[in-house]
Amino acid sequence: MIHPRMNRRALLALAAAPWLRAARSSRYEVARIEGASSAPVPSGRRAPFGWGAIRAADSVRLRFPSPGDRFRVSIAIDSREPKIVEVRTAETGARVGEFDMRFAYALQMFEAPLDNAAARAARREGLVLRTIRGSEPPWIFSTGAPPPLLPHLLRSGAARPLDEFHRRMQGPEVLQPFGWMDGCVLDGLAQAGYRQALDRHLARFVPDGVSLVYEDARSAPADGRIASIEESLPVAHIVLRNPGHPAIAAAIDYWNSHRDAEHCIVDGAMTSAEGCYTVAYPLARVARARRDRDLEDLAVLQLRLRARRLVAGDDFFLRNTAGGSRTFRNWSRGVAWYMLGLVRTLDVLKDREDLQDLRRELQRMTEWALRRQSEGGLWSCFLDDPATGPETSGSAGIAAAVVLASAAGLAGAGVLEAAAKTSRALVNYLTPDGFLSGVTQSNRGGEQLQRSGYRVLSQMGMGLMAQLLGACDQARRSS
Repeated sequence: MIHPRMNRRALLALAAAPWLRAARSSRYEVARIEGASSAPVPSGRRAPFGWGAIRAADSVRLRFPSPGDRFRVSIAIDSREPKIVEVRTAETGARVGEFDMRFAYALQMFEAPLDNAAARAARREGLVLRTIRGSEPPWIFSTGAPPPLLPHLLRSGAARPLDEFHRRMQGPEVLQPFGWMDGCVLDGLAQAGYRQALDRHLARFVPDGVSLVYEDARSAPADGRIASIEESLPVAHIVLRNPGHPAIAAAIDYWNSHRDAEHCIVDGAMTSAEGCYTVAYPLARVARARRDRDLEDLAVLQLRLRARRLVAGDDFFLRNTAGGSRTFRNWSRGVAWYMLGLVRTLDVLKDREDLQDLRRELQRMTEWALRRQSEGGLWSCFLDDPATGPETSGSAGIAAAVVLASAAGLAGAGVLEAAAKTSRALVNYLTPDGFLSGVTQSNRGGEQLQRSGYRVLSQMGMGLMAQLLGACDQARRSS
C-alpha cells in the first residue's frame, strides 16, 4: 500500500535513489569455443576436479555473447616455462592484447585489458590465441569450471570491489592447487567465518568424504598421498572435521619419513620457512586431535629449528640448504610463512607454558616486520629492498600474523592500525569483480623473477587477504 501522502512518481523516485539501488555486479560473458582439438591432456597429467581442458592453439576461436573490458583465461595444466600468448581478433587478425604467462600453475587466472575498440572487435569477430614464446600453447579450462575460470570477457559492474571479493571467496572460483596455496584459502575462509563455503571447498578434494583426490604441483595425480612438504597444510582443516581421515595418516607418514638428523621435516636437504606454516601448524592440530604429545613436541621442534636455521642477524631467509647457503633474504611471502606458522601453532598450543622462547620470537618478528612497512601500508617484495615494489600476498600474510599476534597478547594494540593500513591498501589492488592483483608468482622462477616486478592475479593471495580481514573484524568485535 502506498502511503496516502506519497504519489506514485515520488515512490518511483525514492526507489531509484542511489542509496537504495543494489550496485550491479560484474558479469562474465563466457566464450563459446570453436575448433578445439579433442586431444587429451598430456600423459601423466590431469586437469583438476574433472573439468574440461583444451590446448589453446591458434585454431581455437572464442566467441562471446556480449562485449567486455577484460579478456581472461585460466590455466588447467601446470607449465614450467615463460610463455607469451598474443590475443588477436579471429577474422582480421588485429592484435588486441597479450598474456604474459611465466611458470603458470593450474587454476591460475590471466587477463588482458581491452579498450573500447578491442572489446567491440572481440564481440564481433571472436578471439584467437597465438603462442609466440614457449614450447607449446597453454592448456586452459573449457567446460565444468565456474564462469570466472572459463574463457570470458568481464563486464565490470558498479559493485564495490571489496563486496565482490567476499562473493568470490565463497565460490569455487577461489579453488587453488591442494597444498600451501589452497591452505591459504582454507584459513581465509575459516578466519572470515565462511563455514559452509569452507566445507564445500574441502569437499572438492574429498569428494566421497574419505578419498583424497588432487594433483601435485606439476599437475600429476597425487591421490591418497602427501606429495611434498607444502601439501600438508590443508590437513589442518581436514583433521578438525574427521580426525580419522586417511589423509591424516598419509601426512604423519610423510612427516616421519622426511626428518633430517635433527628431526627437522624437510624436502630433500633444504630447510624452508614454508614448513612453519605447512608442517608445524597442521602437525600441532593433528597432535591435539589425537592427544599425541610426541607429535605436539615435533611441531614445536619445527619452529625452533627453523628459527635457528633461517634467522641470521637482522635478516630472515626463506631457505637454508644442507651446505649452509641461505637464499630469498627477507622475501615477503617467506616472512609471512614464518610468522603465520608461529602465531597459528602457538594458538593451537596456547596452554603450554614451555613455549616462551617462541612467543618472544613472534614478538621480535612482529616488531621487525612493522619497522619495514611502507607508508602506504604494504611491504616490498623483499622487505629490505623497496625497489622490488609492493607485494600484496606477503603483505596480507604478514599483517594477518600481526593482528593474530595482538589477539594472543603478543603484540601491542597499536599494531592494529598498521594492519588496517594494509587492509585499506589491498582494496586498491582488487579487480572490479574482487580478485587480488599485485601478487608475485610462485617462486619456481627463482629470485630473479621475484625481483623483476612481475605480478599476477591470485586466489591464494585472496586467502591471505581474507585471513587479514577476518582477523581485523574479530579484533574490532572484541575491543
